[in-house]
Amino acid sequence: MELLQIDPGSFESILRNTLKTLYSEEETAELIEGLLLELEEEGKLFSISENNDDYGFILVTPLINQEEALDLISIEDIFIKSGYQQREIAEALSMEMKKLGKTFAVSQIEVIINQSNSWLSEALVEHGFISSEVKLEKLLPRTNNLDDVLELIQDCTPVDRIVQVLLERQEQFMTEFVDTADEVSDLIDEGWEPVMVVVTYEPDGPQIEEQIAESNQLLNWDDYSIVYYG
Repeated sequence: MELLQIDPGSFESILRNTLKTLYSEEETAELIEGLLLELEEEGKLFSISENNDDYGFILVTPLINQEEALDLISIEDIFIKSGYQQREIAEALSMEMKKLGKTFAVSQIEVIINQSNSWLSEALVEHGFISSEVKLEKLLPRTNNLDDVLELIQDCTPVDRIVQVLLERQEQFMTEFVDTADEVSDLIDEGWEPVMVVVTYEPDGPQIEEQIAESNQLLNWDDYSIVYYG
């Protein structure tokens, strides 16, 4: 299996061939629109191929340090066709992503794994990627239960966590770092409504998936992501 960089003329067909096996027609169209915007900026599209068969694609984004040359690439968008989310694919893809450091002449590779592709995590670790950060997301209903959510966060996440609350008012958004709901009570009185809580922390040990699953028993997270570096 190998990663092949795709020319712009084939972007949409590669995206559609994979995404239509995973999502509805409407969801596929929305995802393609967003991914094409990323590709118009800095993203590079690679297909995951073997013997002329495409298993999916990844989008690689070079991150540029303003004072130095290119030194990091980020891989957040990873999509594998339905039916191919298998152990051997995970191992081969991890090895191929590791090689991208030489392709882009960078010293570090960032891979962001979310809930939908967490099956890649074990293979990444086995091929030298190290987990650096966990981010948990909880959507809040239109009734304010922020106190309850923050209390559960204290019970089910490490002490060195960072908690952010996303608030909305009249289609405007703002983010506040909090420990308790009292810290945003004035904003809530002014009409700002809490809509999401994001918890970030450094993982403790290798059993990240198990830690998240245990936490999920107390507070049902809507999504999570794990940042790996290799």
